[in-house]
Amino acid sequence: MGKSFYSGGGKRGIARRLAWDKPSLTILTSPSQKQTDRCHPTKTRPLSVRECARIQTFPDEWKFPTNQPITQKYKQIGNALPVIFAMKVGKAIIKQYFR
Repeated sequence: MGKSFYSGGGKRGIARRLAWDKPSLTILTSPSQKQTDRCHPTKTRPLSVRECARIQTFPDEWKFPTNQPITQKYKQIGNALPVIFAMKVGKAIIKQYFR
């Protein structure tokens, strides 16, 4: 997490520790930069790809391509709508227009 853990905020950014019992901050496409660090609730480290995917409600069985760079995996997760949200919107559209 480098210098972001000790920086004071403002334009420089700050490591933002997530809480177990509160909603997550927005999952970003580049979560490990000084301005955007998301810190594990109890460990002083950034969130893993799998942890970010879980916050975005990707199923645990979802497999990211093994040949894909980790930066692309974070980008895919950060650009995604939460899976459960997308599913509920899709079902609402189907219910409304395809009765």
